[in-house]
Amino acid sequence: MLAPTVATGEPPVIPEAVLDGDPETLEPAQPAGPAVETEPDPSLLALQPATTRLFHALKSGAADEELEKLVSATVIELDVNCPRVREYQVFRSSARARTLKVKCTERPLYAITVGASGEGFVSGGDGTIDQMRLADGPIKAVMGLRVEEYLAHEQAGARKAQSPGDEDEALPDEAVATPREVETHEGRQWLAGLAMGVGLAAGGAVLWLVVRERRRQRRTYSRWRGLDTAAKDQLVEESEEVYPNLYRHPEGVFIARGRRGKRRLFSSLVLAYLYASRSIKLFEIR
Repeated sequence: MLAPTVATGEPPVIPEAVLDGDPETLEPAQPAGPAVETEPDPSLLALQPATTRLFHALKSGAADEELEKLVSATVIELDVNCPRVREYQVFRSSARARTLKVKCTERPLYAITVGASGEGFVSGGDGTIDQMRLADGPIKAVMGLRVEEYLAHEQAGARKAQSPGDEDEALPDEAVATPREVETHEGRQWLAGLAMGVGLAAGGAVLWLVVRERRRQRRTYSRWRGLDTAAKDQLVEESEEVYPNLYRHPEGVFIARGRRGKRRLFSSLVLAYLYASRSIKLFEIR
């Protein structure tokens, strides 16, 4: 017989086996752990947009050379008004995105966010993005000096400008001549000096010949100097007329009659002709 139940105010007790099974035979529940993320297949990743490849490269800590290429490719892919990327900095990271500050040549800073699924967002370029700070993370220079080297170079240049030193040390690398350039410059200077010396020597030789010829002519034509009208009439009678108003004496003297009828003596046919035709008197024998 069943014993009658006594009515009480408490709810009936239900055995645990009805809900969860036998507690003695059940295995203890394992604590829930973080989901394991799998790395993307490199062959498939190469086909993804530049934003996706940049995100995974930043996440996996790729080399600087690869990151530089991916940052530039992302800028082109997102159609950012950027002539050339100079520097970039990762200043914000999350499980699904990375945000970079990107400095372009002659442009204000941009903020570019890339995601694992190809997301890409651009803001800034109008001066609204705050400047990069080393406290926010390393600043990477693209195809150039790292920021620490750049700052050290700027400080060294400022010290050289303030302190008097050798001017050659302050010159840029382009202004320093190579030994070949120095040798070429010296060779050109030597050739210029040689040409000048030859020119001066030739000019001096010509001048000496002119003076010598003038002296010879003075000795040769000394007897023809200071002739009066009668003597000139006699010379004309002894001479042969080669052109109108132009006579040649057998001893090599030329007598020319000008437009006004004056007769003058010359040592050259050309000079005599100029006087006879144009009244141009040059190197007359007087």
